[in-house]
Amino acid sequence: MRIWRKTIRTLIDLPYRRKLYVYSVVLSLVPVLALGLVSSYVSTNSIQEEVERNHRIILRQLETQVDTFLMSLDQASLQLSNNGVVQKSLDVGIEKDRVESTLSMMDVIEKAIGYSEIKFEVSLYFNKYGVVYSSQQGIMRELNAPYSDIVHSETIKPFAATIIPANTYANMPEMLLMRTVPLQSSNPDGFVMLHLDMNKLKIYLNRLDLGDNRKLWIIDGNGVVVTSKEEKEIGTNLAADSKLLEYVNNPQLSGTVAFGRETFRASSFKSSFNGWTYMALTPTRELSHKADDIRKMMWILMGALASAWALLAIYSTRRLYFPIQRLVRKLTSADGDKSGDGLQLIDNYMSGVIATNEHLKTELGLHQRETLYRRLLHGEVSHKEFRDFAEQYDIALKGSWFTVCVIDMDHYGAFQQTYKDKDRFLIMYALRNLIEEQSQALSSYVTVSPKPGQVVIVIGSDEVGLQTAEIVRQISRNIRESVKSYFSFTVSTVISNARQAYPSINESYLETLELLEYRWMLGPNRDIASDELEPSLKRSYRLLFERKDAVLESVKQGDYDKARANLKQMVEAVPRSLQHAEAVLGFFSYLIGEIELYLGENGYSLNDRFEYDVLEHLYQSASLNEVHAWLSEHIIPAVEHLIGSRNISRQKQIVPQMMTFIQEHYETDLSLQQLSDRFGVSIPVLSKMFKEETGLNYLDYLIRFRMEKACEWLVQTDMPIKEITDRLRYTTVQNFSRIFKQVVGVPPGNYRKMHRGDLAQP
Repeated sequence: MRIWRKTIRTLIDLPYRRKLYVYSVVLSLVPVLALGLVSSYVSTNSIQEEVERNHRIILRQLETQVDTFLMSLDQASLQLSNNGVVQKSLDVGIEKDRVESTLSMMDVIEKAIGYSEIKFEVSLYFNKYGVVYSSQQGIMRELNAPYSDIVHSETIKPFAATIIPANTYANMPEMLLMRTVPLQSSNPDGFVMLHLDMNKLKIYLNRLDLGDNRKLWIIDGNGVVVTSKEEKEIGTNLAADSKLLEYVNNPQLSGTVAFGRETFRASSFKSSFNGWTYMALTPTRELSHKADDIRKMMWILMGALASAWALLAIYSTRRLYFPIQRLVRKLTSADGDKSGDGLQLIDNYMSGVIATNEHLKTELGLHQRETLYRRLLHGEVSHKEFRDFAEQYDIALKGSWFTVCVIDMDHYGAFQQTYKDKDRFLIMYALRNLIEEQSQALSSYVTVSPKPGQVVIVIGSDEVGLQTAEIVRQISRNIRESVKSYFSFTVSTVISNARQAYPSINESYLETLELLEYRWMLGPNRDIASDELEPSLKRSYRLLFERKDAVLESVKQGDYDKARANLKQMVEAVPRSLQHAEAVLGFFSYLIGEIELYLGENGYSLNDRFEYDVLEHLYQSASLNEVHAWLSEHIIPAVEHLIGSRNISRQKQIVPQMMTFIQEHYETDLSLQQLSDRFGVSIPVLSKMFKEETGLNYLDYLIRFRMEKACEWLVQTDMPIKEITDRLRYTTVQNFSRIFKQVVGVPPGNYRKMHRGDLAQP
């Protein structure tokens, strides 16, 4: 304590020059040294954070690619397990008198392999007969099959695919995916086994450049390494006392873990699709090496700066005697210059990875059968075309009578706002699987998802009866109850009347869509049937939805004043049709959903114009008048702004195309309706575009162009005026001559005489 007091007393008693010298040196060195310490600490933490972010980005990318890969394999195995030809072959066996059944089975398997984008091989185990059919080795006895012991030692799930990683058993270099045939059977007739070369799965790992000493693993729920860049690690089990198991069981952890003779910085991520854990490991010695290099360079820089500032302080004190205030300003300026030092962020890299993932998702196409089913619903497939396709690809939709059952998600707009694109895809995938499982009691059916939030079951039967109708109704009820139990949303179901022939499926689908709109009057989570609706409800429904359709049609035509007038009429009709607040809000959310769908087709969203969630704001409204005012004063102007900004750019493209079309077809009966149909724009909007872009009305431009062609023909050809009249689509010569004189100033005969010097022939 005395030493400190003596030191302070000595500093106070120093002459001003020496005091200034000491203070200058201290003020020069302390900020530089402090900045060096802070920068060294920040740089070390930044490296660890950078590695963690890099791990997460790579694991997310890998998870997306591998999940898509496994979904394709799972779908292929599911189709084979559900295939009637395969099931029949397992039942009757492979015998000389069963050649046709065996060949059909082989053909189905070869087609499944050929149509898949992923190359795999298939083995089919005949439990009753002790034989195996392999797409590689042909027919063999089960004892001679490579993996027959694995089939009997593994517990194969009857409801889902069983995946066995490579090297799990001896002499097993490939990954196996197995399903029971038939599905959901505790005593199956056989098994379908898909063989996958691990190099196909390792492609996704090899694409990710982590560095030579870093590791990237995919680990299943049993702690088995499914794949790795190193062959020797594939199929190995993590030891029970391994610290890595903590990261498998709790994928949110990140930190340092010992493995082998090294320590690693570990990050993990668990897939919600298959429960696999994706883990990235970076040796800590690499991080330490980088941090040491940065600290070394930082301290060299800090030393140079400290030396420079110390010399400057000494020079200033001895020779210039700068005022203390000016010296402080310089020191502050110097510290400000150094405050900009730091590590470069990796925002550009992250944005690039996210953009790549979005691009990959948009490249995922629909299966050919799904496209055909959608065309069937929309009436774009003839009876013969579907029959030919069904026979060629063995589609399980047989019979002469067809019923359509629509399962539609209630409040899809809220569902869309709650979940991200990837989560919505997985939820819809799970919903469709649930519907297919509940539909197993049907002998002939297919499922299709014609639009987001909706799954359709098309049911075929040879006859129509109460028993078939009751089965369909029971399945519909089971689906609703199961969805309510397993998901956070509810669905409504609609069943059409049975109709004959494939083309009638479109009529049945349109019937269900019309019935589905009654949901907003009856409430969500309902089974809706035409014979159960009261006549008064149908009449009020028609009026209300006519008003709703008028509002939407006015918006699509760009007539927003008319849209507001139709909205007012619709609001006046609501109290006469809807009695419950939930039904009223549901109906208005349906209108907003259709407006949002229209905007989505044009690349926009209502939420782009508002700082709040649109549907959430709707459900917070206190009265019908408040909803009316909000829709009229906010929603419709927002649509007008978004579509208006799009129309300006479209106008620059469409109007030149219109002018080119006129110049190529001026000898036909060109009407604004014809151009409206061609370019998909309503007549009022198209007329307005043309006027704003050219300064002329469409009809004035057409007349002027035709008169220019008439002038050209009168001067350069001997074409009679009657022929010119016919070619330019005028009814009489007198009518043509009158309009020609109005535009050019003289009759056509005089014009020809003036420019050719001879008499024109009428």
